[in-house]
Amino acid sequence: MWLFDRVPLEQGPRLWGYLKKNAGRRRPHILTIEAAGRETTGCWAVTPYVGNHDGVVTLESLRAARGGVMSAFETGRAIEQLLDASVSAHAENEHHGSLDPACVLVNPRGTLEIGMYGLQATLEGTRPAEDAACDEIRSIGLIAERLLLGDAGDGTLSAPPTPDRLRAGSALRAWIRRACDPIEGFDSAREAIASLPDRHDDASERRLDAARLLLGKLSAVVSPGRAKPGVSEGSTTGRV
Repeated sequence: MWLFDRVPLEQGPRLWGYLKKNAGRRRPHILTIEAAGRETTGCWAVTPYVGNHDGVVTLESLRAARGGVMSAFETGRAIEQLLDASVSAHAENEHHGSLDPACVLVNPRGTLEIGMYGLQATLEGTRPAEDAACDEIRSIGLIAERLLLGDAGDGTLSAPPTPDRLRAGSALRAWIRRACDPIEGFDSAREAIASLPDRHDDASERRLDAARLLLGKLSAVVSPGRAKPGVSEGSTTGRV
């Protein structure tokens, strides 16, 4: 249950209008408001429980539990779900604005749900839709960076990324750079999700790198001092 008992008086009608409009609506990766009501001291809303036996799980707490970083595959899956929510909401001219990973909930099946999507923008009043959409997409890019590299938000990393991690997430990091760019960023959530790299590409690249390394070691054993890693004797391209 969500209780809203400290909302400024002038924002009360906006809050109640938001709850009434969204009660019962079901949208991809947006937490459903099952019921809502008003009391003399404020409003309340009921949503499905998202969490486990220890409590509610957020994307930020999950990242911390994983040691501060997540794999490129996990990061890509999370970002795809957030963009799915944005695509469906933006199609109805609704926006949330900047997303905070601490406000993104994760259910026991690993599905992301954005709690009270668009509420803050509603309470703040109408904003230019284009600006709100761009802020939202850019914040999703920043979330991706935080998940993949452990960015603490101030440019520092929770742990130096290893060469393997940097190589594995190369395609995703290129997407992140564009998503976070205030000038060259994506024009819409639909464009952003269409430009996401295939999450399986990184896994394939890792297997290919491992195969190249193995062949390089084998060739070095067969012809020590002549063969180079990743290039077998007699090869002109070095490709595996």
